[in-house]
Amino acid sequence: MESLKLAELVAAAFELNRSLLQLKSAQTDCTIAELKLHLTQESGRLAITQHQQAQLALTSARSRSLFDPTNNTN
Repeated sequence: MESLKLAELVAAAFELNRSLLQLKSAQTDCTIAELKLHLTQESGRLAITQHQQAQLALTSARSRSLFDPTNNTN
């Protein structure tokens, strides 16, 4: 009887540890997904900033060419 209870406790402890490992694995997966999402958001922000900078550079270049006395298209 005593050895049966001990075996049940060992089995329950094993199952508990297995469940805890699964939980930690799921938490790690969730953290990785969160980091990937954050990276994607930051990449999107960077792309928008670079696009805006390119638009400003283009506008600036167009302005300079309009007032360039060496430009024969004026």
